[in-house]
Amino acid sequence: MKRRNKQNRHLLIILLTAKSIFAVTPAPPPPVKRAVPPGSFPIDDHLPILILSAILLSFYFFRKSTKKAPKN
Repeated sequence: MKRRNKQNRHLLIILLTAKSIFAVTPAPPPPVKRAVPPGSFPIDDHLPILILSAILLSFYFFRKSTKKAPKN
């Protein structure tokens, strides 16, 4: 009976230490809101620049096409 009690004590100690180790480990950090795959850039940061450049390019090509139009 003493042998069984020793085994039970050892198992109880192992169980308590394992439980305390898992209780101490911190929770994983929350996921990043804007996770961007490697090799690309977030469009949200560059959206105003893209819109402005599209407007400027459209004005440039519009002026170029009106200059080339034949005058009557």
